[in-house]
Amino acid sequence: MTRAVVRSRWLRLLLLSWGNAVPMLLAASDVLAQTGTITGRVMDARTQLPIAGAAVDVTGIRASALTGVDGRYRLTNVPGGTHTLTARIIGYGAQDRTVTVSAEGAATANFELEPTPVALEQIVVTGTAGGERVRAIGNSVAKINAVEAVALSAPPN
Repeated sequence: MTRAVVRSRWLRLLLLSWGNAVPMLLAASDVLAQTGTITGRVMDARTQLPIAGAAVDVTGIRASALTGVDGRYRLTNVPGGTHTLTARIIGYGAQDRTVTVSAEGAATANFELEPTPVALEQIVVTGTAGGERVRAIGNSVAKINAVEAVALSAPPN
């Protein structure tokens, strides 16, 4: 085999491989071109202050973001179409928003979350009537001064 034949075979192989790769690259760029961005802010409904650390999820796809200290979030590469977003954080009720993302476009979805108390398990303290010696009980015994505990837990002015 001559060098010219080998060179022409390599050239043909290279062109065939490029011929297969170019349509795949173009298809991938078309898919990326059909995505958009969703931005917004998560605020406290009562105080209108930003909520940091809230999770914003897009239902049905694997896209989520956390809000920054200013309450803002940004979701990129969201497929075009109508999507439902959910914002949630402990201490607030979750909220849903529906948003339409256009290809290569941007959409905005702002949330105002309502504070919601979280119920915790109750603690029951029982005692027995009558006096006991601390040594005779055999368990740990502690005394709590309520006034002192409240004073320690109060935030400084």
